[in-house]
Amino acid sequence: MASDALNSSYHGIAARLDRLPITGFHKKILWLLAGITFCDSVDMAVGGPIGMVLQSTYDAAGNQWMTLEQFALFNSITMIGYLIGGLMAGALSDGIGRKKAVLICGSIFTAFCFVAAGSPDATFLTGCRFFMGLGLGAAFPAGYSALTEFTPPTKRGKYQSYVGLIANCGTLVASAMNMIVLPMLGWRPVFVICGIVGAVVVILCFTFLEESPRWLAMKGHNAEADKIVSRLEEKTSAKGVN
Repeated sequence: MASDALNSSYHGIAARLDRLPITGFHKKILWLLAGITFCDSVDMAVGGPIGMVLQSTYDAAGNQWMTLEQFALFNSITMIGYLIGGLMAGALSDGIGRKKAVLICGSIFTAFCFVAAGSPDATFLTGCRFFMGLGLGAAFPAGYSALTEFTPPTKRGKYQSYVGLIANCGTLVASAMNMIVLPMLGWRPVFVICGIVGAVVVILCFTFLEESPRWLAMKGHNAEADKIVSRLEEKTSAKGVN
């Protein structure tokens, strides 16, 4: 009984997670959480080109859609959203859990991508950009926290590097969108595509992402944490992975 209590304690859960070898489970977690960083890179790379296009766009009355001054605020407000989101990420993910934080913040980004696509004016669009930045600013560190807590120490740095690599691929995808989608279809479809990508990531995380056993044990949900880790240990043993 004492051994069972130790194994399901916070330190026991952490030690058991650290002893697990890398399996398909860890790779799945990697791809799910890297999806958040991918969205982050795409979002950061599409804002500037869209703002430039809007400065040369005019409405039916001949009014400029976005002035230079509005463009400066449009660019800055996204970074302010990232900053505020990043500041609140720790308290949020510690309070409600890594998975819920990723899902809620990722959903905020996704929802405002679609809202931004229907923006009637530059002021409304700028407000949407703030909330897009807020969502991703909080989801990014929450995702990194979850990845760190799932990954064994010997592979933690390697997996974080993989996340950075996948994130940089988002910049390449955004560049392709800026060169192809933006001039051919306009800026609204760019936000729709960003929203679709965000929705796919959120749905996949909702379906396949486990809550961090470390967080569960830290909050006193030891039985639930033990259940997740025991299932991982059983799968590892069944496959003969040591």
